[in-house]
Amino acid sequence: MRRFIITFFSACLLLALLPGCETIRRFTGVGPTIATQTLTIDFRPGEQLVSIRDQDSIVSDRFKAGRIMTVPSEATQNQAEAILADGTRRWSRHVLDTRKATPADLYVGRMVLYMRWSHYSNDRMTQDTYRNSEWYFGRVTSVDQLFRGRVEIAGNDMNVSWVRVTDALVE
Repeated sequence: MRRFIITFFSACLLLALLPGCETIRRFTGVGPTIATQTLTIDFRPGEQLVSIRDQDSIVSDRFKAGRIMTVPSEATQNQAEAILADGTRRWSRHVLDTRKATPADLYVGRMVLYMRWSHYSNDRMTQDTYRNSEWYFGRVTSVDQLFRGRVEIAGNDMNVSWVRVTDALVE
């Protein structure tokens, strides 16, 4: 009997590994496993948000991800030279260190950065879309759906995964 059981499960395993044997895979719970890498969608190391309109008020400005090439100084009139994620070079007055928001960061009234595509679900966002999008400041207006991974910013429903915060004081 023991030999029969071993033979049976060996045959099931062999069949489960063959393409087109979905029924056997569901029955035995055995099948080919595909090693998947969980891609964390975020900026690349060293990238910051760089203003692209240089408004007087940082809150009304728009930002894109970029890498600082020349730090701001008196010689550069307090502007930083950056290469944006799309490859363009620009000088900018506002550069922000940011990080992805966590649920603990989000409360009503908090100023956060969000992108136009923040309504995207996790499976529709791409690394390129995330890095090349324009980012805006907005105030959190509701956290009622935070348990579902959603937050309301300036009256718009957003995916928490696509919201960033800065530790700089912004009002």
